[in-house]
Amino acid sequence: MVGEKRYTRIPPESTGDRVYMIHTAEIHFENQNDGSYAWKVGERYTISGNSGPTMIVHLHGVQDNGTTGILAVHYAKADRINNVEPVAGQTITDPDGSTVVATTTSDIYDMYIPAQNVMGYDNPEYGWNIDRFGSGQMTFAEGQPQLDAFGKLRTSGATIIGDYVFANSTLPSLFSTKLVGGATVTWDANPHALLLSNTTASGDLVAHTSNTYHHYIPGSSHTFMGTVAMSAGETGLTRYWGMFDSQDGFMFAQIDGSFGVQVRSNVTGSVTNTFIAQADFNKDTCDGSLNADNPSGFGIDLTKDNIYWFDVQWLGAGRTRFGCYSPQGERIVMHEIEHANSSPTSVTTTGSLPVCYVQRNTSTIGSTAEFRAFCAAVYTESDVDVQSLGRTALSTFDKTIPSGSNTSDYVYVGTLAPAKEITPGNPNRTLYWPTNMNIMAFDTVTGEDVRCEIEVYANPVLSGVSFSAVEQFNPNNTVVLDTSATDYGGGVHVFAHYLKGDTRINLIEANDSMFNGAFKNFSENGGTVSCNIASITSSTNAVLTIDTAQHPVHRHREGEPLTLTGITGTMSALNGTDVYFEITSLTTANLYTDAALLTPLDTSSYDPATDGKIVGDYGSQLYYTVRVKPITTTGAATVNDIAVKFMLSWKEITQ
Repeated sequence: MVGEKRYTRIPPESTGDRVYMIHTAEIHFENQNDGSYAWKVGERYTISGNSGPTMIVHLHGVQDNGTTGILAVHYAKADRINNVEPVAGQTITDPDGSTVVATTTSDIYDMYIPAQNVMGYDNPEYGWNIDRFGSGQMTFAEGQPQLDAFGKLRTSGATIIGDYVFANSTLPSLFSTKLVGGATVTWDANPHALLLSNTTASGDLVAHTSNTYHHYIPGSSHTFMGTVAMSAGETGLTRYWGMFDSQDGFMFAQIDGSFGVQVRSNVTGSVTNTFIAQADFNKDTCDGSLNADNPSGFGIDLTKDNIYWFDVQWLGAGRTRFGCYSPQGERIVMHEIEHANSSPTSVTTTGSLPVCYVQRNTSTIGSTAEFRAFCAAVYTESDVDVQSLGRTALSTFDKTIPSGSNTSDYVYVGTLAPAKEITPGNPNRTLYWPTNMNIMAFDTVTGEDVRCEIEVYANPVLSGVSFSAVEQFNPNNTVVLDTSATDYGGGVHVFAHYLKGDTRINLIEANDSMFNGAFKNFSENGGTVSCNIASITSSTNAVLTIDTAQHPVHRHREGEPLTLTGITGTMSALNGTDVYFEITSLTTANLYTDAALLTPLDTSSYDPATDGKIVGDYGSQLYYTVRVKPITTTGAATVNDIAVKFMLSWKEITQ
């Protein structure tokens, strides 16, 4: 009788009441192709062939005798209701869908387990869920209690280490942007969102990456949460969002219109991307159906604003869970990756990763593509002061201001910068928190204290920078120092202080957050920047002048390759040529064809240029430049030499 596998009868069977039971089946097997095969309890196997039905069964127990044994399985709901069951001689196929592991025998028995069904008034199909340890699932009125990646109950104790709200801008001070082709990053004023836009051309690329690599604390769940919405996907268009860079990371993805999740890893020295499509999610496909594969019944629409999340155990071997939130606020786990006991290497080379958004055309697409991000956050799910984890370091340097110096001018003292690399090929992603600044200024003849103004600027216009290690004999050194560059001014004003003689300044409170207060190198090699050209001379050593109406200071650095583009007239022949700066003022630079600045760019065969752009990367290093200006009572020039001694201490976390 149809549906009889759901119950048994109280005798006499012909007239007795029915008692709800849980059906399972014992299927005997033989001809196991490998006596060492490990049956995958909890997975779904396919039974097919020999003129029998094709069935998907859920394996919940096994007695393996070598080449024979017994499988305890649940049938699919439709097969159970319609009394479908296997026949002898059918093949049993591994969950991979291709490997045949055994065949069924004629010994197939229905088994019934008494069901003490704790349920609501109108949902008898939804009984109390008991896990493999015998524990019953408990929920709150607002939904299931949440556990972090390490199984700790989620409370308000998590520490936010990344806070990115695109309500008023693209957050250019916190992110670096790589642009290729006609791709752009703008701020969309109406929805108050970050907007990544691609033209239809093949090769368009935009990557918007946070400069902060969010420090992973071993044993603490690392959690990303973010909201995005996008135009319809199509063939030739790839999108990523999550925590990742070009080498490693965890991300949501839409590739050629297919939604999924992806893990990127460089543990072998070669970058691999493992993409899991939505249809293959092992927890909830979120495809709008209501079945065992999509227990939430939620159907996610990528063109609408949704909350995406993932949490990572990491420790090199931990579990990663990807999910979203339903419109009712329910936290849904879509897919889970269990890396432990599966590989001799870690899942990725690091758990400390940036927030990143990418949109790329792998071929010509049918229409322009738009990708909006509204907000993102990164948490370490423990109550911890991240600064307390860092090591203490310091640097000292000094400057002598010669007698007769004009007291209205600032004097360059020096520049500190994170080294570009920790080891060859390993970019420096260290986080630095300035803690204390000590300054001493005195007359070298009389020894008297001198009044001075100290100012610190980030990324001023410098020429002839020559860095050396701050701690030459420390193998863990990550900071370099220059005291000989030519300082043309400019930069972002970070700090100013007036002093007389010996002064100590506490900087801890002003630099307490990881993403806003900590100093660090730029991601994406500083991102793609451009300047409009005012003129390029016609000479054997070309001189460039920038359009000061739009670019009052250089947005490029010496040593970074730049590309000439958009020039008209006879010098248009140089469009696409890579050049290098030798900076000569805030608005001018000599152009060279090599990074060593040995071969000048010869433009003598062309007419002067008065338009076009220079485009290239800014460079990865953050410059932290100190300037000093003596202050005399009369405003006159200094009478004697003035010695200025400067010390900066900081906490740093290398990652």
